[in-house]
Amino acid sequence: MKSLSTKNLIRKIFQHSLSAIILLLMFSCSSEDEITRVDFSTLINLNWQLQSVTESGKAPVQTTPGDSIFIVFRNNGRLEGHAQGLCGNYYGGIFSVSGNEISFDSLNSTEAACEGSLYWDYYSLLFQINSFSSANNELYLYTADKRKKITYVKTMVSK
Repeated sequence: MKSLSTKNLIRKIFQHSLSAIILLLMFSCSSEDEITRVDFSTLINLNWQLQSVTESGKAPVQTTPGDSIFIVFRNNGRLEGHAQGLCGNYYGGIFSVSGNEISFDSLNSTEAACEGSLYWDYYSLLFQINSFSSANNELYLYTADKRKKITYVKTMVSK
């Protein structure tokens, strides 16, 4: 049996330890989907206020104090929303959830012009949404390509 020098022995131990650490890190890290997995029932009957609409590579478009837009997901599969301030529209529809995927159907809105409001850009984006996540009292809705994101903040319990 060949004897290893102390230097070679240390090198071998280091190589194996480093390999073990790398493997451990690879298998212990969660994917983004696992990190953001949310039980949607915890988001039901809460009043969510729009904070921003973000497109990849661009600065988020924030709502202004005079332009408030809200959404509420009901436990019967319906969503309700309204805008106040620069816009007085109401909107609604049906939603369905599977895992972190969400889809909207039968969306409809009253038709005030809403000049200077984010409302129509926001409303048209809802038709492109297909996934969600939530953290720290914020709700995020994403388009399929993840290039656009709607950010809401929880404001209060809705009746």
